[in-house]
Amino acid sequence: MTRSEQKRLAIINAAREEFIQHGFIAANMDRVCTSAEVSKRTLYRHFESKEVLFESVLTIIQASIDETVSYPFDPEISAYEQLKAISRKEVDILYYSYGIPLTRVILIEFLRQPDMAHTIISKLYNAKALSAWFAEGLEAGKLKNMTPSFSQTPTRACSTACSCGHKSSKCALSQKERTSTTTLSMSSMWCWGHVG
Repeated sequence: MTRSEQKRLAIINAAREEFIQHGFIAANMDRVCTSAEVSKRTLYRHFESKEVLFESVLTIIQASIDETVSYPFDPEISAYEQLKAISRKEVDILYYSYGIPLTRVILIEFLRQPDMAHTIISKLYNAKALSAWFAEGLEAGKLKNMTPSFSQTPTRACSTACSCGHKSSKCALSQKERTSTTTLSMSSMWCWGHVG
């Protein structure tokens, strides 16, 4: 790893801790520089703004997740049960990969800044594993009339809950399945406020 790459990684690690401790709005680039042991000039050479730095922190985490996550479609198990399992796995990913403190920061900032949320989600959270699951389900003939859309929801776990974006008459999942899956994901996400 080159010296420049080492500095970049040190900045990202310091920024992650800064965002966890102070949130996005109150995050201070001077503290990031001090923690990373770099000058402010070096920080801004690598990251032109706090937004770009925040996105870079999430990009590194997400890249490691994308390499390991897959959801094979099982035609012997109902779509409802599979989506429940996927929702739980997505919550686990947020918990173990991002951690509760950083996930709270992400949720707060995505709610506070919907434009930033949309930009980051469209760049990072393309839900390859979930898209593959839908494609396999369509190919197996178990899901019909589905065009999954994941880029309009605020988090990965929420994207698994939105099923397919169609009105109930066109959706492959029953109303009960869509409601239960959405409730499971949303309640799992919001209960983090009462954990740890």
